Amino acid sequence: MAAAAKRVVIIGGDAAGLKTAARLRRLDKDAKIDVLERGHILSYAACGLPYFLSGDVDSFQELVSTAWGDVKDEEFFRLAKGIETHTGHAAVTIDRERNVLTARKDDGSEVDFPYDVLVIAVGAEPYRIEVQGCDLEGVQCFTRPEEAKQLRRGLETGGIGRVAVIGAGYIGLELCEAFGALWGAGTVLVEKENQVLPRMLDREMARLVEQELVKNDVELRLNCTLTRIRKQGEELVVVLSDGTEENVDRVIFAPGVHPRTDLAEAAGLKIGPHGGILVDNQGRTSDPSIFAAGDCAELPFNGTSHLLPLGSIANRMGRVVANVIHGLDDQLPRLFGSAVVKVFDLNVAVTGKTARALEADGVPTESYWGSFPANAHYFPESTDVFLKMVNAADGRLRGLQAVGAGEVVRWVDAFAQILDLAEGNPEALARFEHAYAPPFATAMDPFHHFYSMIEAGPDLVIHPEDLRDGGEARWTVLNLLNEKEAENIEWPEMRGRRVDIPINDLREHLDDLPDRDIVAVCARGTRSYEATVLLRNHNKEACYLGGGVRMILS
Repeated sequence: MAAAAKRVVIIGGDAAGLKTAARLRRLDKDAKIDVLERGHILSYAACGLPYFLSGDVDSFQELVSTAWGDVKDEEFFRLAKGIETHTGHAAVTIDRERNVLTARKDDGSEVDFPYDVLVIAVGAEPYRIEVQGCDLEGVQCFTRPEEAKQLRRGLETGGIGRVAVIGAGYIGLELCEAFGALWGAGTVLVEKENQVLPRMLDREMARLVEQELVKNDVELRLNCTLTRIRKQGEELVVVLSDGTEENVDRVIFAPGVHPRTDLAEAAGLKIGPHGGILVDNQGRTSDPSIFAAGDCAELPFNGTSHLLPLGSIANRMGRVVANVIHGLDDQLPRLFGSAVVKVFDLNVAVTGKTARALEADGVPTESYWGSFPANAHYFPESTDVFLKMVNAADGRLRGLQAVGAGEVVRWVDAFAQILDLAEGNPEALARFEHAYAPPFATAMDPFHHFYSMIEAGPDLVIHPEDLRDGGEARWTVLNLLNEKEAENIEWPEMRGRRVDIPINDLREHLDDLPDRDIVAVCARGTRSYEATVLLRNHNKEACYLGGGVRMILS
């Protein structure tokens, strides 16, 4: 085992930086560990800021405290962790020849920190849209504690009644709920793409989330960009590319983040194609004595690299980097970007790649959809989960998207292990073992159903967008809903013919259907799958709508 470094300097006092420091101290009681933080708050739960804003978290103090109530300040890290932290110290230069980091203190003075090993964990910063009026008072981002505190004060005092959120990613959607659910502030959500969560979901799954936003009075402006902002009395006027203008009290930029790399670039470290500090699977940069971890790092993946700005991954990277610094043989596992976001009463979780992302990379795909009860349908308060599974054309599983009111993360977490440990082998779906009791699950898990769909082949299922957008005039849409179900359904306009035949009557009416171009539709997809198999067994060309009728309603 290599000797542990005696002087370790870490830039960044949040998830990746402090995880590295804490793990390294447990491994080596003698190493000199200094953590520099340009701000004055250490290790705050940045992912909790929207929930502080919404009021779900009562006090900001809870975001900077341990589970047992200790505040994570300089004294805490010195006494409890044996780590020297230096707040108000902004790193300004890295001298790689002398192995010295220079930092500037709040009073303008500079101090040198010699190092044997340097760890850059400076995170990411928000994209700011440069348009006329972007510097007006009331226009801001949402990444820092002071921004969250300021917004909450405005909501508590009634000074904020309507907000424009620019960007429909994780933070943008969390902000919509934060403004509306407790405070009742109106929200206009502006997104340049044609859907919400464009990097997380495919279009048809995003529609489910958009329905939830509209149901909660969020005004959606998709395929739309911000062109300028002007002041009108006490209000701000947001001018959009679709020609509309919105009067609001605040404008929040939430179009995403990009890695902080200025310091690394100035030091001549290699930057990856996606703009992060390029590291190997141990977190080491192009300089063997310098590591990078967290949101600023660009990670290796399948012969290329990617950015994964997630707190869970930042913590895991910190541990790996500490182990490697100490001389242990450790490396990052394959990471698939598992993530989850709460949108009012829906939970949205993903792992792996979307069909959209794979096709952009030139990878042919197959997709399967399903709507399943998350627990036994007869159990009180049973909920549904909508799932989309994406395969590459070679048959390997590549991604899963889950939307529902229940614990959707359980499928995403399990699917990530299939992607890793089974290398995406679909047979792992059939072998999947789950804990079953009616309050928690169904006797057959959705993964088992997906394996059956794969066996049947992708041509058995139709893309929801194909039917939602009007379909083909030649299609016969076989509606299998019973009368009670149909009472609450308002069908979209379709160019094809619709035929209403409940599943129990289908065998008696086979001769009433054409021999081809039949699309079977039911509530979840289960009956329509069975109907499609029946029709094909009777030499009729048919397919079914994966996920059921809700996939085409808006």
